[in-house]
Amino acid sequence: MNSSTPLVFPPFQLDLGNEQLLHQVGQITAVLHLRPKTFTVLRHLVEHAPQLITKDQLLDTIWPDTYVTDSVLKSCIRELRRAFNDDAKQPRFIETVHRRGYRFIAEVRGSKSKIQSAKANRPVADSQPSTPYFVGREGELAQLHQWLENALQGEPQIVFVSGEAGIGKTTLAETFVEQAQTDHNIWIGHGQCIEQYGAGEPYMPLLEALSRLGQEDGATAFVSGLQKYAPTWLAQMPALFTPEEFKDLQPEIRGMTRERMLREITEALEVITKTSPLVLVLEDLHWSDFSTLEFLSALGRRSGRARLFILATYRSTEVINGHPLRGVVSELQLHGRSKGLRLALLSVTAIETYVSQRFPANQFVPQLGVLLARRTEGNPLFLVNVVDDFVRDGLIAKGKTGWTLQLQPDSPPTGMPENIRQAIERQIDRLSEYEQHVLETASAVGLAFSSSAVAAGLDAAAEEVETCCDRLVRQGHFLQDASSHEWLGEAVTARYRFIHALYQEVLYARLAVSKRGPLHQRIGVWGEQTYGQQAGTIAAELALHFERSRDLPRAVRYHQRAGENAIQRRAHHEAASHFSNALSLLESLPDSVEQTQQALALYIALAVSLGVTHGYGAPEVEAAYSRAWELCQKSGETTRHFPVLAGLTIVYQMRGKLRRAHELGVTLTTIAQRTSYPLQALWAHLLQGTTLYNMGEPAAAREQLEQSFAIYDPHKHGPQVSGGRDDPGIICLSTLASALWLLGYPDQALHKIQQALSLAVELDDVLSHALALGQAAVLHQRRREAQSALAYAGALLTLAQENDFPLRTATAQIYHGWALAESGENDASAEGLSQIQAGLEAITKTGGELAHPYYLALLGETYGKARQFSEGLQMVEKALAIVDKNADCFYEAELWRLKGELRLKQVTIQGSEFTRTSPQRRAPNPSVAAETDFQQALATARRQQAKSLELRAAVSLARLWQQQGKREQARSLLEEVYTWFTEGFETRDLQEAKALLDLLS
Repeated sequence: MNSSTPLVFPPFQLDLGNEQLLHQVGQITAVLHLRPKTFTVLRHLVEHAPQLITKDQLLDTIWPDTYVTDSVLKSCIRELRRAFNDDAKQPRFIETVHRRGYRFIAEVRGSKSKIQSAKANRPVADSQPSTPYFVGREGELAQLHQWLENALQGEPQIVFVSGEAGIGKTTLAETFVEQAQTDHNIWIGHGQCIEQYGAGEPYMPLLEALSRLGQEDGATAFVSGLQKYAPTWLAQMPALFTPEEFKDLQPEIRGMTRERMLREITEALEVITKTSPLVLVLEDLHWSDFSTLEFLSALGRRSGRARLFILATYRSTEVINGHPLRGVVSELQLHGRSKGLRLALLSVTAIETYVSQRFPANQFVPQLGVLLARRTEGNPLFLVNVVDDFVRDGLIAKGKTGWTLQLQPDSPPTGMPENIRQAIERQIDRLSEYEQHVLETASAVGLAFSSSAVAAGLDAAAEEVETCCDRLVRQGHFLQDASSHEWLGEAVTARYRFIHALYQEVLYARLAVSKRGPLHQRIGVWGEQTYGQQAGTIAAELALHFERSRDLPRAVRYHQRAGENAIQRRAHHEAASHFSNALSLLESLPDSVEQTQQALALYIALAVSLGVTHGYGAPEVEAAYSRAWELCQKSGETTRHFPVLAGLTIVYQMRGKLRRAHELGVTLTTIAQRTSYPLQALWAHLLQGTTLYNMGEPAAAREQLEQSFAIYDPHKHGPQVSGGRDDPGIICLSTLASALWLLGYPDQALHKIQQALSLAVELDDVLSHALALGQAAVLHQRRREAQSALAYAGALLTLAQENDFPLRTATAQIYHGWALAESGENDASAEGLSQIQAGLEAITKTGGELAHPYYLALLGETYGKARQFSEGLQMVEKALAIVDKNADCFYEAELWRLKGELRLKQVTIQGSEFTRTSPQRRAPNPSVAAETDFQQALATARRQQAKSLELRAAVSLARLWQQQGKREQARSLLEEVYTWFTEGFETRDLQEAKALLDLLS
């Protein structure tokens, strides 16, 4: 065929002479850039159209005499489909023949179709690395397939495979996936955590796995499923779309909540896997981000059916006490929601099997097996490297009669590596100088990398780097193909991945410290320029490169952007980490106006994220807001005054410093009146209302809260725009409920709390839902409805534990403990006491002191139910001391009443004991002290207009007066309070008051 004659398949032409693919658009001819091997694959398919070309034929023709995996060929086909904008399901150019090969189906002009015979078998070098051999894991592999069968029947499986570095976790996973894909028609997704920046990138391995799966042939249905059921996830996968299409998806992220993301992806996987089963491989979870672990927990808690199999690997030596993965694995396995496989070192028998398979027709299996077992301790990766060394050094050689061993097992060669890292070092030393430079540079890019990024680091041509990497892939050493990736619609660049993370770690350690900085700088600048306006999508990577190059301004900027990205995904743990890193780096920069402004923004963002993860009473949150306020004053910045002071007000509330919170609330009101911003007015009224409520002024609080709620709009002020705080509407409604109950309107209070619960469902925000559940438990506790309080507290406890909300978990324990003791079941008081004490201890650890007198009152009351009256009185005395110190006095009247009741019960019991043991001694009369307490409760309630607490105090005092023979005085007191009420007559307080009043009449 004349190479100057183009092959035409409109609107494309294949220029064989110049090796170019041309695209004709009207009168304009554009050149579509293809990698050299991709062009050769296309030429071969076109020249043989429309015949089927098998995978083996293509591999033998394009990569003769070299070992190449199918993934390299798939990468080329994927690149061609992108160039043609071709759909694998409805192809116009390249058709996939399942499990066989490909054919070019478009009509081609200028070609002479013919089939060239291909070699039946590809030659493989004798020294081919031993990765194809799989030994010693047959039992584990069989177990995985058994669990896969369960998944295929609709029982989702989460399997954790653990072991030391190099133990064979990846090999087991790859072998399992390859066999599963052969035996079943399933989707496969693969994602990997990366040490450098993986922990700060929310959902990193999961997004990678889903994105890579979406780029596979035949994944149209999978992408469509995500688009329908998990749009917030699809909007974070730029590789699946053109820049214009990706931009159109971004509105899906607005208003996204963390629980919406988790619900979307778990529900989507249930629906999508009805079409085809899915296996997700998530590797190296010891470097995982917090959000991915939350996904696994959420998935494990679901009871729905899904043909889903998740295989997660991690290094057991990296997961020590305190590591978040340890808790996730333990909890899931404890509740039977996951399985575990811990890989042991290879036995001598397994090593001998490996030697026999790699070197057939040899006479040295037992001797070499013992030597390798002794030297490598059965670590598979170490074993492979040592044997590769023996082959290259000629110590294992192939002769005419088979393989021979040129060393004595009792006398291993001098310099034999002592550990796996030394073995990898020796392999690296055998490479050419250029290959070493390429790999060392690649190690700085990351575990997975593009040839263009490495070329930028080396300041070399991308084609040269790609040729070098392709050669290493074909040899099966160090690298494997990781599929091509199109950079924002520009030229396609090849992507690769280190075969094992240890290779990357050793190579990076070889880089001289003096070379690392400039190298990271070149890589970072390349990424910044290549991604352009979308550089923020890889902010975590860029932050790392610029941090290591000491380009601190850029590092700070990208850490800040990475934190903002994390907040957008509601991943506050990761966000706080990025903001903290940015502030740490910022301290090294010269003092300037710009630096102060940036630090101020970072401290505010950090405080919000820490408030979500630690609770707003945590000392770290107060420190962040206090520093932000110092910077406000230093810079003269006024626009930040309101958010900083509002944050400090919340902190002071949570830490029980209510007088200081009230002072700041007055300032916030002044600022809001001056600026006339509705959002500022909303928060000013809200914070003043919550402060006044806790200070025992429910009427004033009600006025402020109603003004706040009149401004509230869930679409403008909801959690999606409040920076991770509790929803202001939920706060308003739930605090109004408590204020209305105090003011004597228990039915109106119940209506408000039901409104709050409904709003929480509508907002679909887990923080707000937790708040509403907690306040529902509180209201039912005050209405003395134990079963309802128990239900709401139990729901809150589950939600808070699942989402790692320490403060909410603690308060849930307190409410649940009180309700349990109130239920009157056997041993309920003891269990209730235990839960309340645990909750109080946990709250103290968070730094929270708000409502501490109320919690102590519940503890004191529960002690009374357990007939431990002295302990109960101690709790009440402690609570009253806090009331005096912090002005946290909304429950003060009840504390005085409870004190009187406990006095009476304590002395009555003591008096009975004295009567039995010492008839001559009379028990002390408790009535005087108790009456004083009840009078104090009554006066406090009246001063605060707390009618519900006034009613309780009146009942206690009237009952005491009845016992003293003051019936008319008791009736007059109780009647005056009782007749004031216009609602709530079904509540226990009003029913008991009515019963006593009837008895006195």
